[in-house]
Amino acid sequence: MNKLANAVAAIALVGTPVFAADMPVKAPPPAPAPVYGWTGLYVGGNVGYGWGKADTDVVGNATTVVFPTFLGGFPNNSVAVAGSNTAKLNGASGGGQIGYNYQFSPRWVLGFEADIQDSGERGGNTFAQPFSTPVCTLAAAGPPGVPVVFPNNGPPTCLLTGTLNGTAATTYDAKINWFGTVRGRVGGLITDQVLIYGTGGLAFGRVEVSGITGVSGSINTNAALTPSANAFSDSRTKVGFTVGGGVEGKISYGMGWT
Repeated sequence: MNKLANAVAAIALVGTPVFAADMPVKAPPPAPAPVYGWTGLYVGGNVGYGWGKADTDVVGNATTVVFPTFLGGFPNNSVAVAGSNTAKLNGASGGGQIGYNYQFSPRWVLGFEADIQDSGERGGNTFAQPFSTPVCTLAAAGPPGVPVVFPNNGPPTCLLTGTLNGTAATTYDAKINWFGTVRGRVGGLITDQVLIYGTGGLAFGRVEVSGITGVSGSINTNAALTPSANAFSDSRTKVGFTVGGGVEGKISYGMGWT
């Protein structure tokens, strides 16, 4: 009886081998999530399209008006015309920017950025500015070209006045040749990879305007003013301010923004 029990026990021991594959194995720990830091220097390029406007003031220098009906010159017939107009400026632009971001807390970022763009923003307009001014139509002098000695060598005396009614018609083109900004930025992180920000600072650019102004009119609707036209141009660097905002996304946990 004891021999049989020992034989069964031996068979049981032989029949239950242990394999290494059946032993539990602990899985490796997961890789840590990438840390999206926003501190660092960046450079980039940009293209865009702008809509704006240009306010143009046209001021003519005072000139002595000569009429066909003059019996003599009268130096006090000085007429100056002026006008203002606004034109839309539209066009593409492109350039580059450089900046630095500093993430001073888990959710807040401060920054500084400068950019410069070549601009294709252009526009123009035509406008007419009416004017009306009193002038002398008859002076105590001889016919044009004939020397006259006035009493006591004094100035000529106006004997008859009239009203000069006319129109100054101006056609002009305005454009922005280039512009740039220097700005501060502050933003909040919606997620580790998405930043919403506001920005503001100095803006500057080169603006140019050119055109021609033609003047025509008559005195009391009968004596016509000899029409004239004068070209003008002006170009200067203007300085102002800019404000705005935007959204940026970080495309990698290294150095990378969109």
